[in-house]
Amino acid sequence: MTLLLEVIGVLAVAALVRGALNGPASLIPVLSVVAVVVGGFAFWSNVWPEGHALVSEHTADARYTPEEALAGPGLPFGADEQALSWADSVLPLRARVFLECPQPAPCSNSLANWITYRLQPRVFTSYPSQARWIFFYDTMPRTLPAVRFTDAVQFVPGMVIGRLVR
Repeated sequence: MTLLLEVIGVLAVAALVRGALNGPASLIPVLSVVAVVVGGFAFWSNVWPEGHALVSEHTADARYTPEEALAGPGLPFGADEQALSWADSVLPLRARVFLECPQPAPCSNSLANWITYRLQPRVFTSYPSQARWIFFYDTMPRTLPAVRFTDAVQFVPGMVIGRLVR
């Protein structure tokens, strides 16, 4: 960026000196040349490398299946993508859901955030009383003895979805 500003400055000074020495001649051709040089420099120094990097990243990511691409970002948080895919198929899209995922272990804040992001467009609530569904992630339903739910569906022990009773 510094070099670009230096080039613009030198060209602008050169245009002004030329205009001062040659009299009242029009500066439009000189400024047009300056604009073309600056635009070309900006394109080749910024736009081309960025575009090339995007194409290279797309080529590298094209080897993933849609399921792998969806699961990839959750892996650093320890997300169980099979359980999340199952929950995605069981929970209605417009559901209000309470996530029971004990913190700090086994459910870090980043994992809880990933779960709520991954299961969008469902709305996740802070309290069971605000939700219609409950998703027990890596915990048993007995951890919330005061919460009553029906129609429980279990993926594996510790992964349960139920409809809250009001």
